[in-house]
Amino acid sequence: MSIQGDEYGKRTLDFVAGLQRLTKYDDICDYIVRELEWFGFTCATSWTVPGPDCALKDGIQFNNRPDEYIDRYVEKNYVVYDPVITELRRQLNPYSWNDIRQNRDLKKFEKEIMDEGREFGARDGFMIPIVTLSGSVSFFASAASIQTFRNGRVRRWRSSAFTVTTRCGAPWSSISAKKPTIRR
Repeated sequence: MSIQGDEYGKRTLDFVAGLQRLTKYDDICDYIVRELEWFGFTCATSWTVPGPDCALKDGIQFNNRPDEYIDRYVEKNYVVYDPVITELRRQLNPYSWNDIRQNRDLKKFEKEIMDEGREFGARDGFMIPIVTLSGSVSFFASAASIQTFRNGRVRRWRSSAFTVTTRCGAPWSSISAKKPTIRR
């Protein structure tokens, strides 16, 4: 599918059309990473928020962040305190990490959790909450360095992400349905 008009809108709709044709886990992941790189993002994670007595790592559906980052995040149980994650209790609309910094009165340890990602090249990011058919909450998060995140392509990601999530539910859920291994 190819349409004329706005470069970002066209690219987004072309991405959705291409993603909907894919059925293999590795193909879906590679396609998503390539597209995110065009927007300037360097890291991506798709994760199901764990329920009681569930291992945090078991919820990882897709990840290309460094192992050290994930290991530290799990070891310190950041999922309970990370304002990027706790925001999912407040809303299920896409949001940026900067939205949280601007709109919430963060405690010192919450800022430290967010800032720790900088050690791994993730200075700012964008969250796309996903409610699964069973009612559990998952999310797709993309991150970039601050220099990259401020470029025009990444600013346009918000509208593109909304289009992708509203037009492309099945392929996003394919990641969790077909995940043979964690990609890092």
